[in-house]
Amino acid sequence: ETALSIGLSSKLLHGEMTLHSILGSSESDVRDQIGKALEVSGEILPRSPFRPSAFSRSVSASVPATLQAVAVTGEALDSILEGGDKDIQRDFYRLCCDAQTVMVCRVSPKQKQQVVELVEEFSQSCLSLAVGDGANDVAMIQAARVGVGISGKEGIQASRAADFSIGQFRFLQRLLFVHGAEAYRRNSFLINYIFYKNITFTIPI
Repeated sequence: ETALSIGLSSKLLHGEMTLHSILGSSESDVRDQIGKALEVSGEILPRSPFRPSAFSRSVSASVPATLQAVAVTGEALDSILEGGDKDIQRDFYRLCCDAQTVMVCRVSPKQKQQVVELVEEFSQSCLSLAVGDGANDVAMIQAARVGVGISGKEGIQASRAADFSIGQFRFLQRLLFVHGAEAYRRNSFLINYIFYKNITFTIPI
């Protein structure tokens, strides 16, 4: 209930969303809940064999674009990740791809790390980004391709373990779309220049 209240206050959740709650304590219960959620998700959104991200997927005009959210407890997540069943892990990943918001409550640092590894395992083309502000986020930050630490009341452990450090969460937008975009442009130019220089020196010889 605390996690849902925070989600509503931060506008990650709202009344028009279809909320899927994964609260089972055993692997069979979790499997059934994920299966039922996928059935509902298939009725709301068109199915795609490629399972693209919910943010980049184009929804057919004939299908109502109902927003979805997933809430998972740490106990249920433990059944998904520790069981070693790839089918249930893949179904959980598919369900999360259909949702605009995924909230996991009462999780350990190890589970945060495992969630990042799960996403990277089933989405080879993705570039994972983890943001944390405390010592319990260090494992998650180090598991992601790009780690961002927020230095604040929780200490500086996350900032020390991260690739980038910011003072407030709102600075993340500028870090990605201004500094990140500029770094991407400069690296791309450098790579093209290296190829050009090598070809120029090699062909005359």
